[in-house]
Amino acid sequence: MKNVIVSLVALAGIAAVAAAQNGTTLRWEARQLGTEAWSNNINVLPGSTVEFRALLNYTGSAAAFGLSTAVFQPTVSNWNTATDTLLPFRNVGTSPATGGVLADSGNYGRILPFAAAGISTTNALRGHTNNVLGVNYLRVAQNNTTNWVGLGATSGIGAANNFNGAGGIAVGNKPFGSVVAGVDPVFSQATQNVEVLRLAITIGGAADRSLIVDAPLLGNRLSNNVRSVSWFSSAGDNIGGVTGAISVETALINVVPTPGALALLGLGGLVIGRRRR
Repeated sequence: MKNVIVSLVALAGIAAVAAAQNGTTLRWEARQLGTEAWSNNINVLPGSTVEFRALLNYTGSAAAFGLSTAVFQPTVSNWNTATDTLLPFRNVGTSPATGGVLADSGNYGRILPFAAAGISTTNALRGHTNNVLGVNYLRVAQNNTTNWVGLGATSGIGAANNFNGAGGIAVGNKPFGSVVAGVDPVFSQATQNVEVLRLAITIGGAADRSLIVDAPLLGNRLSNNVRSVSWFSSAGDNIGGVTGAISVETALINVVPTPGALALLGLGGLVIGRRRR
């Protein structure tokens, strides 16, 4: 029995090292609609429409041949359910071609060719709202994934809501050898700055608040006890043989006062200064 335990511990150690060596970073970027520059920190006025996108970067040492599978759940903190709006996006699709949209097309959803996983009307993607420790969040996931990340049953079918991350947004290529020319999107071998999702929101309400775009780790796919992303190792790999832990870099959207309000604040300061004098 001791030998078995030692062997299991050794295998777990090897898996942990491999996960660290073959890691992936998910980076969020945002921009106000109509502008060109993407950033992880932007200022916008109330009423603005903001686009945000998810970029995957492979940081591992093993050879990678394009994205196989990532599953995550975008969140936006300080969400105002009365004034903020998630814009419509491609939330269903039974094939790689119908489940995604082209980047910079003016449409939102999973970016082609990374829509290989089919989405039915039953598990269609949608925006959920969760209140966590007094903070409201918008969270985008499958229809039945109503729990906040990391909560719910830890095993069985119920683990998809929302312990193991399976109820999130699945992105990835169709295996290279299965791509049908003229039918499926062209396979992408990219491993850096891979845009897999783009969404947009309209921000209403008052100024002076900040919204954080994130993908909490507990909402990412759980594989062998690691929140991970898989990449194909070669053209002949059909399962995504290069798997490693995921890390997330957030984006910050600051809602600032209008120029008129700023001017009034400035005048108020002048009046106070005069009274003091």
